[in-house]
Amino acid sequence: MLDSAVTPIYALDSGARVLFANWAQAELLGTTPDALLGRPLAELVALMGTALPSPEAYSSRVSALLEDKECASQTLVEYRTDRRLYFKEISQPIRRPDGSWVGRLFLYVNATREKEIDQAKNEFISIASHELRTPMTSIKGSLDLLLGGFAGEVNEESRELLVIAQNGCERLIRLINDVLDISKIEAKRMQLRLAPISLFDCVQRST
Repeated sequence: MLDSAVTPIYALDSGARVLFANWAQAELLGTTPDALLGRPLAELVALMGTALPSPEAYSSRVSALLEDKECASQTLVEYRTDRRLYFKEISQPIRRPDGSWVGRLFLYVNATREKEIDQAKNEFISIASHELRTPMTSIKGSLDLLLGGFAGEVNEESRELLVIAQNGCERLIRLINDVLDISKIEAKRMQLRLAPISLFDCVQRST
């Protein structure tokens, strides 16, 4: 069943040697399942070569997982062939019926489509937010000028309406900035500056 699965699967024993590899895994590496059996992790990673953004990081992570005989894990792995692929790596310990530990199974579910959709969503949010922020900034500037008497004296009733519009505009700008910040965080482009803050001020700004 595992051998005929379209999802790449391989297993390592306690000595970090290939215990099992199905055809999908072998074809991804340009070889056969039998040719992979018994090979150490280092050779397996070497076959992946430049398809991995960081072979050393992959090898270190898999080696660390082999030390963990209890927990299952899940992470996203980038793999570059003629195009950029993304796999959801699902790993869990392998045990015999008596409970003794054998090694670890690694299963790779193709998540390229989901990743591309997520990237397209993030790009759309970023572009839309930028396009919204420019006119909102102009509107706020105009409201500030009107409230400052640039176009003449403003009566109390008009001032009240302008203040409401100004407050709403400021909230929208903060919301847009928050969305842009989230996009930067997801894209790992956000530079954080840690400093003490007032919780009271944060609550006041959010209301």
